[in-house]
Amino acid sequence: MKIPSTMPRLKGYRFPRAIVAYAVWAYHRFALSTGDVLDILVQKQRNAKAARRFLERLIGRFGTPRVIVTDKLRSYTKPIGHLAPRAEHRAHKGLNNRIEG
Repeated sequence: MKIPSTMPRLKGYRFPRAIVAYAVWAYHRFALSTGDVLDILVQKQRNAKAARRFLERLIGRFGTPRVIVTDKLRSYTKPIGHLAPRAEHRAHKGLNNRIEG
C-alpha cells in the first residue's frame, strides 16, 4: 500500500494520516471484525434496561461468557453482575476494537 509521506494529519485524530489509512486497510483486508461481533441490537437508549435486554438475548443464544468487554458506560455494570456474576468485566474505551487494541 503506497501512501504519500507528505499528507497532513487528519483533524481530530491523534495518529498521522498514513497510520489511519493503514489501519482502515488492514481492517478491511483481513476482516478483523468477522466473528468478533456476537450480535447487534440497535436501541434508542443506552441504559441498564437496554443492557439487560441485550445481555439476556446474548446469554440465551451463546451461553454465559467468561469475559465481557464493553466501553466505559456505567449502565452495563449492574446487568452484567446479575446475569453473568462469574464473568470478568473489562470496561475500556478501545479494548473491544482490534485496530485500537
